[in-house]
Amino acid sequence: MRKSNFFGVAFLSLVVVFYTTLSSSQSIPKYGLVFGRDITVEDAKYEINYFNGTKVDKRVLRYKNKAVIFLRDGKFREVLLFNTEQEAKNARKVVEPYLNEQDRNRRLFLPNGRGSFVVNLNQFCPDWLVKKTMKNNYPDLPYFECSR
Repeated sequence: MRKSNFFGVAFLSLVVVFYTTLSSSQSIPKYGLVFGRDITVEDAKYEINYFNGTKVDKRVLRYKNKAVIFLRDGKFREVLLFNTEQEAKNARKVVEPYLNEQDRNRRLFLPNGRGSFVVNLNQFCPDWLVKKTMKNNYPDLPYFECSR
């Protein structure tokens, strides 16, 4: 199996597990920590592998497999999912310094150079669950498409 296909299959499995969890659980994520913005889905996949890959740093291990990709306003946004706003804010204190170590230029690519930020998922991407707008336009990497 090609390396790119391996990551695609792994991510697709994660999405299936995520949807299964959502359908069988009362705890649907309501907040997100937006930690990246990319032009291509391949670049977004690279970013989420900081959290969903096989070698997750121990500082952010508690956020393993919480990263997903949204397509919003023509850009791919990497987002960690949380149940409460406070969980997302607490995660930002750990995630922001870690990501800045990984890529010193990342603040330049986020809106207003402000680094990661917390969003209410229903405002950020209102139809992400209601319409189940997961797209699979890229055969090895699905993502959620916002209709705003």
